[in-house]
Amino acid sequence: MWDVAASRIKPCLSLTLTLGWILIARHRVSVELLTIITMEIHSRLLMQHSTLCFANQVLEHVFNPDEFLGEIVRVLKPGGKLLLTVPFVWDEHEQPYDYARYSSFGLRALLEKQGFKIVHHKKIGADASILFQLANAYLFKITQGWSRPSKLMFTASAMAFVTVMGLLARRMLPDNPDLFLDHIVLAEKTS
Repeated sequence: MWDVAASRIKPCLSLTLTLGWILIARHRVSVELLTIITMEIHSRLLMQHSTLCFANQVLEHVFNPDEFLGEIVRVLKPGGKLLLTVPFVWDEHEQPYDYARYSSFGLRALLEKQGFKIVHHKKIGADASILFQLANAYLFKITQGWSRPSKLMFTASAMAFVTVMGLLARRMLPDNPDLFLDHIVLAEKTS
């Protein structure tokens, strides 16, 4: 199912991503402004004839998700798909432009309110490895002021050990569908 959706991504996606990283790197553009610019580029390039929109780890950075999803609905053809990834359990990032986390129920309600039907929803990292992933995120954050050699040594030793332990825990312990890292959703515009 994911392969079919991924094969329909328009070439403007790479243009948008490239432009976005240039704006962030060279001009220190905020995520909020980048989202507006991206929506405008998609709107103009796709000319309201898109069959797929891809929003990867963006929704949590949008202050008004109804407006954002409404714009996606506007540029999608009827039956067009939205491939959406959103974190559920993760630290605040891209600060101060990290506004929300969505439960599976909240995400479904938000999408349905905007005229989408969920075709497929997968919870990523719904196992014990999530605890080790979060531990590594914590360890990464505390090394931010360290020298490069110290970071490298710490990453190669402590964080590598935590990662291996997470992989082992994933195999040994049962899954937990209520505690997970990310949502991956394929939704279809209904009208």
